[in-house]
Amino acid sequence: MKQWIRNSMYILAGLFVGLTLVPALANSPIFTTSINTSFITEAEAIDAAMNYTDEVFELVSVKLDDDDREYEIILVNNEKSVEVDVNAITGVVDDWDVTWIRHGDLISVEEAKAIALNRAGEGFSLIEIKLDDDDDDVEYEITLLSEGFKIEVEIDAKTGEIIKWEAEGLVSQVTNLISIDEVKRIVLERAGTSYVVISVELDNDDQEYYVTLSSVDSKIKAEVDAVTGQIKDWDIIDLVSGSSSQVSQDDSSMDSNDSSSNVKLIVMISKERAIEIARIRIGDAPVLIKLELDYDDGHPYYDIEFKSDDIEYEFEIDGIDGTILEFEIDD
Repeated sequence: MKQWIRNSMYILAGLFVGLTLVPALANSPIFTTSINTSFITEAEAIDAAMNYTDEVFELVSVKLDDDDREYEIILVNNEKSVEVDVNAITGVVDDWDVTWIRHGDLISVEEAKAIALNRAGEGFSLIEIKLDDDDDDVEYEITLLSEGFKIEVEIDAKTGEIIKWEAEGLVSQVTNLISIDEVKRIVLERAGTSYVVISVELDNDDQEYYVTLSSVDSKIKAEVDAVTGQIKDWDIIDLVSGSSSQVSQDDSSMDSNDSSSNVKLIVMISKERAIEIARIRIGDAPVLIKLELDYDDGHPYYDIEFKSDDIEYEFEIDGIDGTILEFEIDD
């Protein structure tokens, strides 16, 4: 009889503990699957990095790490190189990693840039520069780009000696391509002062520059003829409403300065709606690990991935009508 009473007390105690813990666990990150997927723009991330300190820096590069949901930004000035991680959702600077450039007898970043550009000659632009001090030899790693060449340079950070110089021909030298600086001038003249150029890529086969610009609330993807400088495509993405305004300029008779010509407004579904469509198929349990807006021949689609235990679900969802274009389960 006493044993029965003792067992009943154990059961009641267990129920009490369970009722106490369940609400707490339900609100814990372990059981929470709702994820804020609204990313800040590249321009906002750059502003957050630039305003983190009163020092003046020059922007070297910026890219979005979708897996970690953060912008990875590199800033430089004459004294230091800084790798900044900015939370892509909150805009908070999560990491500020400083590498002192002028310490001891090292040359400055400006001196390293001057050495590389003087050797390369006119027509080259600096694409990337960083200080590599992981090994015993401290050196600057520099990338230069012109209308026809890409050059990878390594400069001894103590002596200023060029220890590596690799030039790669991008296109036939018979073709006279406009420079990257000229491409930037063309797109910025059209976009206005509220935009910054985030990236410029040269398509060797089509002889076109692919340019990405960003402002606080919108992004522009442009295609520019690498020979004539004509803007062939101008896609404005409203990051707030999700709408896209496209201007195709393959017609040579079109006035390149008339941004209202042949404008087709495409109302896109939101990121949240794309996630809802995916979850109709897989339920609410899997955790969202990737969400990207991409394009296939100018048509927008969302590339979405979820994970539950060891199973990954991959979707491609039409950015306009919400159709599931592809669905894969990887276990």
